[in-house]
Amino acid sequence: MKEMIQKNKGRLICSAFVMCVGIILGYTFENSLWINGTFAVTYVVIMAVTFYDNRNRQQSDKVIRMVTWIVPGMTLLYNGIARWIDMGVRKENLLMAILYVGMGLLFVIVGNYLPKVKPNRTIGIRVVWTLQDEENWNATHRFSGKIWVAAGLLSMICGLFSDSMAALFLFIVAITAAAFGSILYSYLYYRKKLRTGKGLAVHYNHKVVAVAAVVVSAACVVCASVPACAVLSTVAWVLPHPVMHTAPSTDASTTATILFFMFPPRT
Repeated sequence: MKEMIQKNKGRLICSAFVMCVGIILGYTFENSLWINGTFAVTYVVIMAVTFYDNRNRQQSDKVIRMVTWIVPGMTLLYNGIARWIDMGVRKENLLMAILYVGMGLLFVIVGNYLPKVKPNRTIGIRVVWTLQDEENWNATHRFSGKIWVAAGLLSMICGLFSDSMAALFLFIVAITAAAFGSILYSYLYYRKKLRTGKGLAVHYNHKVVAVAAVVVSAACVVCASVPACAVLSTVAWVLPHPVMHTAPSTDASTTATILFFMFPPRT
């Protein structure tokens, strides 16, 4: 862990600086301390878990760079929009266009990096079926990269029709399909190998699955509270194997990301 921190010291300092700029930018709006505190905690948890995993010592430098900059980028974008609202700008269509393009760009970037992610327990589509089978891991990430880029491009196109409810619906469908489509593909790939006798059956930890279900359900119930949903999603992300685990920008954390941007702060 110390070796990875030392290796990425400059990158961590720069990304932390960008986070601080974002937090200062949006400091004046209501609930800013709570929301930005959630961003900060999420960033620290993601970095700690990523650097703690010894497998990530051999991880692609581009992938580590992506993970390092995701949360600071989200923080800066979110607080920039919040500051705009705080200044009295009420151009809802423009703000929604920024949302669509910003989230679309994020998904395009992540989609381009996904095929490069090597097997590990902290970054990528970390479901039980990919963790136990490197072939499943590689196939799932190649497929996920394509659908994430497609979802990102579709989201950016929605920015051209930001005043339409159909665009909002299409945006939510595209992001959700990309997140859960990756998990579904991994499961179907596992079932295919199982039928041909080339795969090993997975034995589930039902208690952990039950806890994960409760956490996700609770996140849905309190979705009106952005910080609470983000916290619950973070808890779901770090639950022990074997349940559905995905990278910071997929599954539970994707839900948190969508909610952060879909419910901007009000003054």
